[in-house]
Amino acid sequence: MNELQEMLLTLLREVDKICKKHQITYYLCGGSVIGALRHRGFIPWDDDLDICMTRENWRKFASVIDQEMAPNRELISCRRNKSHHKITIKYMNKETSTVFLSQVADYEGCGLSIDVMTLDPIPAACPEQRIQEWLIYNELLTPCFVVNPKIIPYLPQYKRYRALTKVIGKQRVLDRLYHKIYVEDVPDDFTQYIYGWGEQLLV
Repeated sequence: MNELQEMLLTLLREVDKICKKHQITYYLCGGSVIGALRHRGFIPWDDDLDICMTRENWRKFASVIDQEMAPNRELISCRRNKSHHKITIKYMNKETSTVFLSQVADYEGCGLSIDVMTLDPIPAACPEQRIQEWLIYNELLTPCFVVNPKIIPYLPQYKRYRALTKVIGKQRVLDRLYHKIYVEDVPDDFTQYIYGWGEQLLV
């Protein structure tokens, strides 16, 4: 394990301690779980760490994190930091610096961090509509360009939302979509989760 991986593991141990204290369930995902299973640690060349949790567990985590994390840590998300233009949440060490090409348009969250992805339920009654809304919300967060090719089937709807941003402002459109997806229309009857990972939309 190299120095960077040791620092990431320190962050994970902090998150794990908080989650155990508050009965919050999370999972390793992506290359992090492959490393744990195949290498009994990190993939040797891996330089990040990914976890995911359900939206319900994320809400519990977000409600306690400000009281639990050290002063040199920060939780970065598009809801907490208006200049963070990604759906991915970051648990970050503020005493470090990392710069990725994907962060060029951001002004916050450039320290070494764990990526946290949320697993969001898809209503059984209208899965296609939720996927469409979720994709549009994610693309509207991006300040410069359409990133995800999966949005192409929904371009007419996406363009309508883009036009609405010119009328009432981008933040109000994002707030409306966020409330619809994550607050007012959270299904009880679901069999699938959706989450985003770079350009990937996973169900």
